Amino acid sequence: MSTALTPMLRAGALYRPLASLCLRPRTPMLLLVKAPRRQAGSVATSVTVRAAAAAERQREAAPPLPTTFTQLGVSTDLQTALAEKGITAPTEIQAAAVPALLRDRVSDFMLASHTGSGKTLAYLVPIVQLLKEGEKLQGAAAKPKRPRALVLGPTRELTDQILQVAKALAHNAKFRSAAVNGGSDMGGQREALERALDVLVGTPQRVMQHAEKSHLYYGDVEVVVLDEADTMFDRGFGPEVKAILAAVRSKPSPARCVLVSATLSKAVRKLIEEEFPTMRKVETSSLHHGVAGARHTFVPLPPVSNKLDLLLQVVEGEHQRGKRVMIFCNTLASCRAADHFLRERGLQTACYHGDVPVEERREAIKGFAAEEVDGGSRPPLLVCTDLAARGLDIPGRVDHVVNFDFPLNPIDYIHRTGRTARAGATGKISSLVAKSDRVLADRIEEALQRGLPLDALSSSREVLPPHMRPKPETLQRRALERKAERHSNKGIRGAKRGSSSSRSSTKSGSRSTYSKGSSGPKSGGSGSYKTGDNGGFESRSGSGFKSSGGFKSSGSSSFKSSSGGSKSGSSFKSGGSSSYKGNSTAPPGGRRSGSAAPRQRQAKYK
Repeated sequence: MSTALTPMLRAGALYRPLASLCLRPRTPMLLLVKAPRRQAGSVATSVTVRAAAAAERQREAAPPLPTTFTQLGVSTDLQTALAEKGITAPTEIQAAAVPALLRDRVSDFMLASHTGSGKTLAYLVPIVQLLKEGEKLQGAAAKPKRPRALVLGPTRELTDQILQVAKALAHNAKFRSAAVNGGSDMGGQREALERALDVLVGTPQRVMQHAEKSHLYYGDVEVVVLDEADTMFDRGFGPEVKAILAAVRSKPSPARCVLVSATLSKAVRKLIEEEFPTMRKVETSSLHHGVAGARHTFVPLPPVSNKLDLLLQVVEGEHQRGKRVMIFCNTLASCRAADHFLRERGLQTACYHGDVPVEERREAIKGFAAEEVDGGSRPPLLVCTDLAARGLDIPGRVDHVVNFDFPLNPIDYIHRTGRTARAGATGKISSLVAKSDRVLADRIEEALQRGLPLDALSSSREVLPPHMRPKPETLQRRALERKAERHSNKGIRGAKRGSSSSRSSTKSGSRSTYSKGSSGPKSGGSGSYKTGDNGGFESRSGSGFKSSGGFKSSGSSSFKSSSGGSKSGSSFKSGGSSSYKGNSTAPPGGRRSGSAAPRQRQAKYK
């Protein structure tokens, strides 16, 4: 290899062409192409997730799932309706959920699968079939203001899409459905509720408003579905949802509940633990994993650069080729800035966020998803917030998802990237990574390469990823080792203590403790001593010392000097039968003529 190419390869300048190669092995396998560890100012890295042989082996080891709706037990009328929509084979979540809901007609269920996996049909098909069977066997009929199935969704767009799917099934299955949400007036929705009704779709707040005004009754509700349950709790619909659940489950014949979600957030897990402890869970192997069939690219932002210029480099070529591109931002201000910048550069855009009116949002989605744009122009770039990341089934195919602002958590990354590579298609995902985003971006990239779930990752350096955390038995062993070390050092002066507290005190022996604010030990037994701030000692009983620079003892004889250097720092004082007092230093012999030799206690201290 040429010597001129060697430094370029080391710097990663030729990585992009090499990483973009589509390697096709002879046997299917999990192909994860990963670049070397990214450094500041380095080129982009990418991870390509394709069909995996490991997943196929897992399916072979597990019981085989049905491959047709006939094997699932779906009625002929519903199969005809599905065939008219071009659906002939069930997805993984449909093959697992439909027979489970048809067999067990009493238990509560939790359906969890990645976005775009067909969860809406996974619960609508069995619910409609059970309602039709109830009409034949028990003579149950649709009544005004009394729906038999209630489907709750977090947004107007999601409830409208669920209603469209229900209407498509109703042409052959012959049942009635309606929707109540904030997209239309209360009067028109009241008229729809006054007609015979089987399935009602709505947002929790609007359903509560109709129930409070006696436009709606829960007496005949047999099943309640919480679609995108994690999104409803994230957006503050928790009180309304719990109020509706309490009303339908307090009846003599309580309604059962079906929770549907693409991620299992803490709020959903808490709801399951508190309200549905016996709920059955139906999950797919792709839950919380990266989107299969997509290439995830992480583009680092150079230290001195304009983020908007980098965005233009990423999307300009895609827009010229007529690709459908979604650009996600974290805030409304960022969304407006990106939209304004791209428009000034001559690119056609459409905005989708909370401040855009409902009709304009519908027109933006319609223009973005149109198969043939008016005048032969290219489809617009859809600049949006996380409002478009959840519960929105965009008709057609999204070719490229761009994270202009990197998601704040891995759950948002899962929802955003789920807009592309849906229903077995392929797609591209590009994320602009700033310095503050590198921790989470590196961990997501590593999890994609290892094939690990993304939901438990954290953007904090102190919180390790699950695969790097110590096992419980390791934590238990370390705790036992620390406890043994504390006990082995017990009673040894100066030994390292296992626990550190706000007060610098520890126990040694039976009753000996350090005195607060002192530099020596204090004991309440015989032979105890206490130090002062000036270095002296005080004895309570037995042998001890107290001094502000000297010593004091309570013995039978004492010696006291009050002059010279002894007064300031080395004087002795004692109270007893014999003593010597002088105004000068001690006599040459060390004692006065005719007196007994003073017996001084030696100061033993360490």
